[in-house]
Order: sequence, then C-alpha cells, then structure tokens
Amino acid sequence: MSLGVNLSSLDLRVAYEAVQSGDPDTEWAVFTYDKGTNDLKVQAKGAGGLEELAEEFSDGRMQYAFVRVKDPNTELSKFVQINWCGDGVPEAKKGLFHTHSTAVAGFLKGTHVVISARNEADVAPDVILKRVADSSGSKYSVHREPPKKPEPISAVGTSYKPIGTPNIAAMRAGAPKDVIGKVGTSYTPARTELANIRAPPQQPAPPTFNHPVPSAAPKFTPPPVAAAAPPPPVASRPVPVSLLAFSEFGDEANSCEIQVAAAPAVSQPPPKPAEDDRIGPVGTAYTPVNLGPPKKLVNPFAQREAEQIAAQKAGPAAGAPKKLTWTERQALAKKQREEEEAASKAAMAGAAAAVAGVGAGVVIGKKLEEETPAPEPVAAAPPPPPPPPPPPAFVPEPEAAAPPPPPPPPPPPPPPAVIPAAPAAPEPEPEPEPEPPVQQ
Repeated sequence: MSLGVNLSSLDLRVAYEAVQSGDPDTEWAVFTYDKGTNDLKVQAKGAGGLEELAEEFSDGRMQYAFVRVKDPNTELSKFVQINWCGDGVPEAKKGLFHTHSTAVAGFLKGTHVVISARNEADVAPDVILKRVADSSGSKYSVHREPPKKPEPISAVGTSYKPIGTPNIAAMRAGAPKDVIGKVGTSYTPARTELANIRAPPQQPAPPTFNHPVPSAAPKFTPPPVAAAAPPPPVASRPVPVSLLAFSEFGDEANSCEIQVAAAPAVSQPPPKPAEDDRIGPVGTAYTPVNLGPPKKLVNPFAQREAEQIAAQKAGPAAGAPKKLTWTERQALAKKQREEEEAASKAAMAGAAAAVAGVGAGVVIGKKLEEETPAPEPVAAAPPPPPPPPPPPAFVPEPEAAAPPPPPPPPPPPPPPAVIPAAPAAPEPEPEPEPEPPVQQ
C-alpha cells in the first residue's frame, strides 16, 4: 500500500465543486479515509452551517473538511479548510498527517483560511468566524451605509481681475524719447608723425614788450640762421622766427611791436639710416649637393653568366668522371644482380656436392661392414675432411664515375657441414669358459 493519499475519487471532485460554486444545498463537505487504505472518500456533506459540521468530526479519525462561510466584515463568501487529527488516532497514522494535509490543500484550491484542529474547541463556530475575520484584513462598512446623494457640480471660479483696455497712444506720448549717443572709441594711434607733417603750420601771436623805448631805435640785425635740424617726432615743430624791423615809435609811445614773419614750411624727406643699421638679407645654412653625371648601369651577374657559358662550351675535363644516364645506371645495376645470383648458385652447388660425397661414403662403409664376417677389431677410420668453404661472392668494384648501386641482398647461408659418425667398434665375443677337468 502506498503511503501517499489517493485523491482520484470522482465524488471528491463533485463535492468540492459544489461547495465552491455556491450550491445552496452544499455548504460543507467532510472527507475521510476508506477503511484500511489511504484512499480519500466523501464522508458527509450538508447545508446546516458550522454547528452541523462540528458534529461530523471523530476523535479516532483523520478528516478534512471544506466549508463555505460569510466574512463578518465584508459579507463575502470565504472558503475554509479544516484538517482534523483526533487524539485517538494511532501514532503510526499521525506520522502521515502532515504529508496528507499538504496534498489535500493542493487539491482544495481557492482556500482562504486553513485550520488545524484536534478537539471540538478548535472547530467551534465562533472560533472559525474569528479566524476568517482576522484573515480578511479589510474591516470596512461601506456596504452597510445608506447611499448618499451626489453633490451638484458648481462652476469653477477664478481669481483673475480684468484691468481694462490699455491706451497705447497715451503711453507712447508720455514715454521719454530714446536718445542714441555717439559711439566712442578707445583706440589711440601709436604714431602721428605723418599727420603732423601734412597739417598746415600755425602762426603764433606776436609777442608784446612793456618796457621804455629809446628815442632813436637802432636797426636790428638778425643773427645768422643755423642749418635746419631734422624734424622731431612730436606734435608740431617750432617755426624759425626772423625779426624784420622795428616800427617807428613816437615820443608818447610806451610800447613797441615786433612783426614776426613765419618761415615757409618746407617738407624734408626723412634721413636715410646708416649702413650699419640696414637689415641685410636673410641667409641660410643649406649647401646644395653636387652629384656627378649618371654613369652607365652595370649588370653584376653578367660576369658569372659568362663564366657558366664558357664552362659549358669547354666540356668536361679529361680526368673528370663521365656522368651516366638513367638507362645506363639501370643496366649496370641489372648486370651486378645477375653476377651475384650466378655466384650464389655456384656456392650452393658446391655445398650440395660435398654433402652427396659424404653420404655415399657412409653407405659404402655400412655395406662393407655387413659383408665382412666378424672382422678383427680395426682401428676406426679417420673422419673425412670437412668440405671446403664456398668461394666468396664476387662483387665487382663500381666505377669511380658511376653512383653506388643499391646494396644487393645477402647471399643465403651455406648449409651446415655434416660430419659422418664414426662406425661403432664391434663388441668382442666373450671367450668360452674352459671346461673343468674330468676326474677319473
């Protein structure tokens, strides 16, 4: 029997769906085990509320209940799962309670509250309703209040106050006029010599002298005028003054006037700078490279090519070995193989002849032994001499010019020399024992 709970009964599904769908005839359903198995079956179902459900639990059973109740706070339907394990259940059965209750919870989907009970106090109606109320979390009473009339929607006010239409013409007449002044500049020319030179000369005012004048004024002779100095680089240069003459003065005159004539402005060119102050041409440290005329190109490989062509025309030297062609090398190698094979065959023939001679001598010796009657003991014949060794294979010396041919296969080893066994010496016949003398 499996230790897991069996929930494959169709009655379980029908009773569960009846409670969940809100069937008025089925508010709760109790499930228990079939006798001696772990198969769950429907024990009872009804619509009598939690009081009727509490009477279905037994102390000696493990039961599961699925009940539909109303939440005291929201008046909505809530589903409660009750896992009952009585105090009289055997200990071996109690060990499966946790595993089976988890499997039943997976079957009874949509449960809001799960209660584990062991006695009647745990399944009292007020206890179950209190657990449902605490689990809802929303304790509002909107559904119990009377409906309220909706308030009319009033017009939306504003805090804006109009200021009237502005008089644009009056605003323009009273506004001060904008006077745009001349834009000045902070530029100061660095040098004004050229402008001062081109400007017309200014005539200074004649000087006035307040001192007593003699009755007869001598004529004034102006001093010699020195050479004109170069114009200074300032605003205006002084004008040479020449005193022309004194005017006639009367006796009552207390002052004299001197007429000053301005010298004509003569524009003189600026003096040339000295030779030392002149800026010389800018020099350079560049030295042009003077290359000679191009020469004729020389091929460095021409001499080597000429030497190779001359060596080919001269031909091979007298003492140099002549190179063999591929056909000649093949014929020479074939000839060498034939000579080696002939030498090997000759060596094998000599060895076979020696073996045949030794065998014939052994046969003849046996026949003579059979024909001779009881020969006297004869000294053993000396063994025949060993056969001569095979002549060495003739290997022709290769020519100096020809490349060395491939090594020939090794000749077969000569057969081992057969040494005939010495004939066994005939055993001497025992001498007859002397007869004992007869006593008379």
